[in-house]
Amino acid sequence: MPFYLNHPAWLMLAPALFVFSVFFKKYISKANKNSEDKHNLTSIYLPSLFNTNILFTDKTRKERQTLNWLLIILMSFALAQPVTKTKKLTNPDSLRDIIFIIDTSVGMSISDYILDSIPVDRLSLLKAVLSDFILNLSGNRIGLMVYADEAYTLSPLTRDKNLISYGISKIQPAVAGRQNNIANALNTVLKQFDFKKNKPSIVILSQGSNIEGDINPLVIAEKFKVKNIKLHMVGLGSNKATYNSSNKLIFDSIDEKLLKQLAKITDGGFFWVGKSNNLNSILNKIMLSEAIEVKKSDYYLIENYYTIALYITLFILILSLFKSTLLSRNK
Repeated sequence: MPFYLNHPAWLMLAPALFVFSVFFKKYISKANKNSEDKHNLTSIYLPSLFNTNILFTDKTRKERQTLNWLLIILMSFALAQPVTKTKKLTNPDSLRDIIFIIDTSVGMSISDYILDSIPVDRLSLLKAVLSDFILNLSGNRIGLMVYADEAYTLSPLTRDKNLISYGISKIQPAVAGRQNNIANALNTVLKQFDFKKNKPSIVILSQGSNIEGDINPLVIAEKFKVKNIKLHMVGLGSNKATYNSSNKLIFDSIDEKLLKQLAKITDGGFFWVGKSNNLNSILNKIMLSEAIEVKKSDYYLIENYYTIALYITLFILILSLFKSTLLSRNK
């Protein structure tokens, strides 16, 4: 990995000081010739800490000068800020905020799908496919909500895919009530998420049948249309009435008409999961339709090395101070 210098001009510090010292030495020598006390001007211009004539012999004085220049070179190298840059990652091709709204009403507990040759209920299929799908997304912020009689936000928009996947794994049927109140879910989304800066993709995974309530879901959909936010409706379950032998209850088929209306009002899409393997392809199709192209840019991992020069400088200074102290005592 090649080194780069953030401030290469600092490398000129040592040559500049060398030139200055040459002219300064000539000036002192000339001034001393005209002075009765040859050490007088030297002591004025060179403080006693750096006046090598006092404590050091010719040999140690040369060593001291060499050491000083080494310290200057190290400091100029540190000030130049050497670094290495390693290409780390690239921006994703698309970026979008996504809010997944999951139906947890009792109808989602009906086992009318096959996953890996095993009969599974609607919610189990949804959890297995959606969790894997989210882990493969890149660059997106994801929000998660569940609803039935009531609606609850399990996670605000986040890029922590593992957190979202964990939240999905904990979802159970009837966790938010027994009946499907999709109007309440849509109204809760409007209240709890801020759509002023970003226009997220909203994907509702539901059996679709809606209980009568105070709010008409079609009216709520109009509010999403005004905000230019699309509702993508994914219908899970049979398109015929389903009989559950375990509790001897008959469940209505998915409300395909309602889901299509909600999607149409907001210019979103309606998708029916007729087979288990359709769900993943449906989610991919929604993401492709909502992708936002972004300009790719490279990120670099930058490591600084100026501290190495500083540590060496500090170590040399401590040794030099220790040696100077010993010499002064011997004198």
